[in-house]
Amino acid sequence: MKPGWFAGALLACSVLIAGLPPPDGRQVPGDCNQDALVDISDAICLLGHLFLGSPPSLPCAGGRASDPGNLSLLDFTGESVVDISDGIATLLFLFSSGNPHPLGSECVPNAGCPDRCGSCVPLPEIDVPDGLFVDADCDGIDGDKRHTVFVAPPSFGSDANPGTMNQPVATIEKGIQLAAAAGKDVYVAKGEYRPFRITLQSGVSLYGQFDGTPAWGRAPENATVVLARGTTAVFGERIADETHIEGFEIVAADAQGAGDSSYGIRLWNSKKVVIAFNVIRAGKGAPGEDGRDGDAIAAAEPGGRGGVGGPACDGCLKGGTPGAPGESACNRPGGTGGQGGYEGTDGGGGEGGSGWDGNPRNPGAPGPGGPGSSFCGRGGGGGGAGIPGADGAAGENGVASDHLFFVNGEYGQMRGGAGQSGRAEEGAGAA
Repeated sequence: MKPGWFAGALLACSVLIAGLPPPDGRQVPGDCNQDALVDISDAICLLGHLFLGSPPSLPCAGGRASDPGNLSLLDFTGESVVDISDGIATLLFLFSSGNPHPLGSECVPNAGCPDRCGSCVPLPEIDVPDGLFVDADCDGIDGDKRHTVFVAPPSFGSDANPGTMNQPVATIEKGIQLAAAAGKDVYVAKGEYRPFRITLQSGVSLYGQFDGTPAWGRAPENATVVLARGTTAVFGERIADETHIEGFEIVAADAQGAGDSSYGIRLWNSKKVVIAFNVIRAGKGAPGEDGRDGDAIAAAEPGGRGGVGGPACDGCLKGGTPGAPGESACNRPGGTGGQGGYEGTDGGGGEGGSGWDGNPRNPGAPGPGGPGSSFCGRGGGGGGAGIPGADGAAGENGVASDHLFFVNGEYGQMRGGAGQSGRAEEGAGAA
């Protein structure tokens, strides 16, 4: 967007439509401010007339929106009326792929309108290259040739030249150097440029897509290609003044060093940098460095032996309690001991220790079961008939004692009183 576009649009629109226009002049459909092109200033012109009364009249005979010439010129929607929707339709056409004017975009005869095609009407503003390629100041190029250093490939361009339209320099780097010293911009003709890197200067704008002839015409088909030999094609640091990069294809080289990157445009601590109408391609990043080897893991020691199981007793429903886990020097204890044997059977196997073989980490296998205890062996079978015994001596008084019993799955204890003296009796054997 050009500086002062709003004031320029209203001023040009107000001046150009003063007086009665000649009949049947050629017009660009939608050209409210009569500069022979359609841009944002035409939407401003129409909306300003409708809602602010500025400009007071429209370009064609009568000056009203309802007059046939103005209706044909400014009815962007094709609804046979000129209103706010036409201003919006103009903006959509310019900036959002909206439909063009029903009469197209080329000059057409329009009854009651002045002829604005084939003549250039300069606008009271600075002309900079734009996306519509408009020569707004009527100096013969899109832009301002008075404030420019020109660049073109050899043989038209040479870095020994002063950088004028007829004697351009050959490299963008030289153009930036001259422009920075003179407070100018750089216009670059089509072709391929192979700098190692382009370093921006604050306030020096770069514009491509010029045709590289002495006329310096500008169009989108004039491909202006920067093929950088380095991994950063365009670099800027501390850009504090408005700086444009427009109309280029920018390609950076592939990175070579391990872990390095490639940048199409790289900016540091910069602001007011405008990047528009470019194709930017960074190169391939380089592979990263190999990772270092992992730390070695020492072989693990086996867990210690499980502790001794608790005692069992004859007639109990289960064996003794398992022993505690064994200790380990590498913080990997053994498993708990096996369950004690029951009535002569072998004890259960111990649990697996937390063994560690490095990678993968697997627990140790369970230990073997312990042998059955003879203390809790099975009872003997029935005996044969016994020999009659001798008379028993009188028993002594019994001593009070604890007695262990087992009822309903639980252990109990009771204390007996003193026994009475026994009496003599004839012995007898059991069958």
